[in-house]
Amino acid sequence: MKLGKFNGLSKQIVRLIDPGGKFIEKKDWKIGEEVTLIEDSGGFYLQQGNVIKSVKPDEARQNLSLKIGRGHLLWSLTSIRKNQFFVRSVEVSDSPTIIDLDIGLSDKIARQLYGSSQIKEDSIDAARRWFEDEFFLEGRGQPCMFVSSYAGGRTDTLEIRGREWIASLNEIDNYWQMSGLTRTRRSGAGLRLLQGELRFVDISVAGQLSNPVHRHALEEAIRSQGGYMTLWEQYSNMEWALSLNAARELGALRFKLVEKGSEPDEWEFLVEPASGRDFSKKLDELKKKGAHSSGNGLLEVMPNIPDWLDGSMNIEDTGLAEDKGKPWLCEWVKMDNEIVTLRIEAQWHKKPCGKGVICMSMHGYRKIRERRHQAVTNIRQRNNPMPQLHYLLEGVTTPFEQPKKLRKLSPAARKTFKGEPTPKQRQAIKVAFETPDVAIIIGPPGTGKTQVITALQKELALSMKGMPIQHQVLLSSFQHDAVDNVTARTRVFGLPAIKVGGKNRKAGGQASDPIEDWCKEKSEILSVSLKEKIDREPVFTTLKSLKKEMTTLRVTRPDYKEKQALLSRIKRCLEELSAFQIRLSPKVEHAWQAFLNEHHTDSNGEQACLGNERLIKRVRALRTTPTAFGDDGPEQCLRLLDWVQLEKLTMDRSELDLLNHCSREVSVCQARLQGLGKLKAAMLDRLIPDYRPRHIRMVLPDKACELLDDIQEEIEQQIKSSRSLGYLLILDAYLTTLNSSPSVIKKAALEYTSVLGATCQGAASNRITDLKQVEHQSSISFDTVVVDEAARANPLDLMVPMAMAKRRIVLVGDHRQLPHIVGPEVEDELVEKFELEITQQEMLKVSLFQRMMEILKEMEKNPGQPKRVVMLDKQFRMHSALGRFVSRLFYERVPYNLPEVKPGFDNDDRFAHKVPGYEGKVCGWIDMPGREGEHHRRNGSLVRDVEARRIAREARIIMEACPDLSVGVITFYRAQVDSIMEAMVKEGLTEKGPDGIRIKLNGEDHTRERLRVGTVDAFQGKEFDVVLLSLVRTSKGPVDETDDDALTKAYGFLRLDNRLNVAMSRQQRLLILVGDAAMATAQGAEAAVAALPAFYQMCGGNDGTIQ
Repeated sequence: MKLGKFNGLSKQIVRLIDPGGKFIEKKDWKIGEEVTLIEDSGGFYLQQGNVIKSVKPDEARQNLSLKIGRGHLLWSLTSIRKNQFFVRSVEVSDSPTIIDLDIGLSDKIARQLYGSSQIKEDSIDAARRWFEDEFFLEGRGQPCMFVSSYAGGRTDTLEIRGREWIASLNEIDNYWQMSGLTRTRRSGAGLRLLQGELRFVDISVAGQLSNPVHRHALEEAIRSQGGYMTLWEQYSNMEWALSLNAARELGALRFKLVEKGSEPDEWEFLVEPASGRDFSKKLDELKKKGAHSSGNGLLEVMPNIPDWLDGSMNIEDTGLAEDKGKPWLCEWVKMDNEIVTLRIEAQWHKKPCGKGVICMSMHGYRKIRERRHQAVTNIRQRNNPMPQLHYLLEGVTTPFEQPKKLRKLSPAARKTFKGEPTPKQRQAIKVAFETPDVAIIIGPPGTGKTQVITALQKELALSMKGMPIQHQVLLSSFQHDAVDNVTARTRVFGLPAIKVGGKNRKAGGQASDPIEDWCKEKSEILSVSLKEKIDREPVFTTLKSLKKEMTTLRVTRPDYKEKQALLSRIKRCLEELSAFQIRLSPKVEHAWQAFLNEHHTDSNGEQACLGNERLIKRVRALRTTPTAFGDDGPEQCLRLLDWVQLEKLTMDRSELDLLNHCSREVSVCQARLQGLGKLKAAMLDRLIPDYRPRHIRMVLPDKACELLDDIQEEIEQQIKSSRSLGYLLILDAYLTTLNSSPSVIKKAALEYTSVLGATCQGAASNRITDLKQVEHQSSISFDTVVVDEAARANPLDLMVPMAMAKRRIVLVGDHRQLPHIVGPEVEDELVEKFELEITQQEMLKVSLFQRMMEILKEMEKNPGQPKRVVMLDKQFRMHSALGRFVSRLFYERVPYNLPEVKPGFDNDDRFAHKVPGYEGKVCGWIDMPGREGEHHRRNGSLVRDVEARRIAREARIIMEACPDLSVGVITFYRAQVDSIMEAMVKEGLTEKGPDGIRIKLNGEDHTRERLRVGTVDAFQGKEFDVVLLSLVRTSKGPVDETDDDALTKAYGFLRLDNRLNVAMSRQQRLLILVGDAAMATAQGAEAAVAALPAFYQMCGGNDGTIQ
């Protein structure tokens, strides 16, 4: 800063005068910068750099000598006027203190500067530049700055003074850190000057991680545990290599010419016949083997052979080039001689490249691989906005900044819940809000994790006062359904979250636009309250009538009589509005009256004088040249005036005055004659019939439309300016837009919403980069990233949104439910190629969510570490007996050792039902012994048809007897789903369609899913009143409890506790298991699947029934 800008300068201005009265050359001096005032041999001199000038003080010499004599004043040149200098001073308590001082800048300080618009980007570099400009004094060689000094002040605090700002410093562990920044000045402070090696340094987490100690800790963790990031990078490369098997087997077919085919979506490619036949043969073989399905049956036309087929690179290095432009995807149609016909995929008719290759499309895989690779690379190289993420993923403790505290929940956040939030829900919001980096929220079934996510978003938005909040929160999940679910409940500052990519689906499968749903919701709420208020204000009834009549006049092309009626009604509306002191301006009123006059009617309703030949002759007789007017000009003006008065025609006052004047003068000036000419032309236009076709004649002229616009705008503007009516008009316009123009609302909502939703992969889509106004995925940044169902996401996919978080990552999920899927073929190849140790193989199987949970819980044991993990512990989904069963079997028991999930309601009355045969019960087992039909394999999956038929019948009985209840049918096998759907056709619950068997909707309310049939994977996050669980497997007799392989062979998927947890926790009122009871009672059942014997025992008690 320049000394002249320092707000600590004295208000007193000292005037110094050139002794000779000469004008001072301003170009020799720098205004605002420091000068030195010297007294020598009774004279005074002013010096700046190499320039020195003799001056004499305007004030008493003695006072100025005293000031200079004290020797602790810094002088600033304020201005120069003619022969005078004006200077101001600031007093410091001593000579400059020579010191080396590093002042730490944290992310918190950078955010404060960014939030107050002092810097344009939220970064330490931008903050450092701002501090140097604000606090360092210019023109002294070495950095200098002012420090406040207080009597009796503490030695471990400093207060530095800048141009306008004051920064507070605290000494922590022999290091000065910025603790506060304010514009407020404390009174009673003296000033000292520090000078020397003064630096503002980066002590953000990123800055601290540059310390060799932290880097060594990361390297040691990778050496000892094998490297989590490296392992998953190897997994990605191996998965890519295996996905290329079919593509490499097929190879590439070169073509040298392309032409449009005979069908609209077909193109013909000229190829070498032998190569074409070989390619076609390989393609047929791959289709027979099913290998072609890896590319969804699509081929791709490319200008050059891709790097994974040309053999020039290692496979793990291929497929990483940025995929620019839209791919030319197609299907094979036929080959005839040397012509290959391809059908383009989708409605896209861009011509393919003139020559190139045809190969199997890897476009989808490439996009996934490219996004994963970019995320992993950014995290590994600390190029992501949260540089400590790599350390945390490897289990290394990192430095952190003390986060902003959440004192209490806001009213907006509390309203998210259907009552008061539970203590754990409150704690989860607080932990997620205050986390310095990553927070984990474990949400067992029905514990309200979605409500926690929604409340957290509201707290985050409220905390960002003064900060840009547009597009600062990303809601993500591994699949579209989960994103739809969490975004549908989001409302921040009244705006919904905007999901990017994919199609939203309502219950029943129909497409849904969340903005249209939000518009409908807002419209319904607003319509009721607004109608009551508007009905009490007659002005609005009149205004609506006026707008309706004017719109009709514009668009309906009325005939003459209809037009007159419309004009009459518009005139009446304007008169009614004038009674409320709402009137047109004189200019618009005059134009309106002229418009009416132009359409004036006589008693017969015909246009006055229309087609009157005698009147037209009199108008034509007006003389408009000097010679003609000298003959009989006045007489012709008089004749016209007589006819106007006789027929009582309406004319403007100015027109009548002109005729009167000219009728009395023998000679008139040129201006009068020009006026007569204009009058003559205007009257002839009005009087001569319009011979244009009627459909053209009826169209309202542009000038008339502009007049109607002016009338409506003036009326509405006057209503808007009214305190009692203005807000109603604005709300009415808003309601109209909600109902008729949701696209306009969507555009506005997309611009201002703080929350975007996308799948993990979709977070790196081009649509997101467009919204964030960045060029590449690597530049996408969100203040907060929240990932729901995080335990189900592949770690590589989960890293995509995680790599975009700047301030916090909140992972929400349940590792005791469905896990991420690891390809067994990929895992086997990895183990063989890299000789993976047992710990590394476990890393592949454990979800990233669970890994982070275990790492962060371990970190919490260290002193000073914040709490980062919370488990919600009250379920509100199901009957307390079912809830206790799920908690005991899937959370509390060894080896899980998790806290109890308690009932959220005081009583179970809300879960009562009238399902026939199950009244007063919450669980049941329909025993179907193996002798009624055993399970068998169909298309590689297990199925039991007799069980499917019983379930179909049971579902129909429940749905007919209890039309208000929803039913979910769950099984562990795809073939059993097909068998149940087939059996339900006979029961009238499903129907056969062009795409297979589907649920029959029967005109029911589609906003609520009444029936769903599927495998366990389709049910996580879902809930139904009644669940029918198909066991499928039948007992083969007792199994040795110590033989783990035998137990797995007998019970299969049932041994996967997380899948069984999901299957047995979807119900609210009643869970019915259908299957062979011997699976729960036979020897070995307890060791194989503890939940089955426990559930069978529960069904035999007071809460259940066995049939």
